[in-house]
Amino acid sequence: MVSAPEFWLENVDPVYLESRSSILRALRDDTSWPLEVFIPWEARRFKEWVQLPSKNPNITVTWYNIHPAEGFRWFRHWAFRMQLGMPRPHNVLIPSMMVAIAKGIREVYVVGADHSWLPQITVDEQNVVLVNQKHFYDSETSRPEIMRKLGTGRRTLAEVLQKFQYTFASYFLIRHYAESRGVRILNATPGSFIDAFDRISTEELRERTAPH
Repeated sequence: MVSAPEFWLENVDPVYLESRSSILRALRDDTSWPLEVFIPWEARRFKEWVQLPSKNPNITVTWYNIHPAEGFRWFRHWAFRMQLGMPRPHNVLIPSMMVAIAKGIREVYVVGADHSWLPQITVDEQNVVLVNQKHFYDSETSRPEIMRKLGTGRRTLAEVLQKFQYTFASYFLIRHYAESRGVRILNATPGSFIDAFDRISTEELRERTAPH
């Protein structure tokens, strides 16, 4: 799943260009199993994403609509159902869950989504806002970094907090939509800051997903 515009915009900082090239190279050269990659429609302007299936036949690309859909609940749910939009996709988990619902999955499990960024925000003596966005796989190596906006510059503290607010609010919109479709979303991430979804333990997750 790709959602960040830095993966197809042209005028972005070098760190994103390097990351984009690395991911595309890995997909193209190292994928030896059937893989469906979900990419926003906006990325069609970037030929590397369009040409990916022709460079590796194991890969199929599914394009999805990343535009925010807002308004009355009935309108939002209609737009979500028609895949004309989704809650503001400020985190890749948001489109991931929306695509899962669209594909007819009845129970969605959230794993590895700590979202524990708030205690990791600092502001240095030059008024530079830094966020240590730790993940379960890099908690020992991650370090504070600036948060860029569309791949360039840096966000102010107000912009960082607003981005987080949009993210956590979107999860409640997803929960309401999921419930209207008979879909249950369960968070199996220990210590997660996401408060929109019912919790289950990792042990219960194993039991639910074990082969029968």
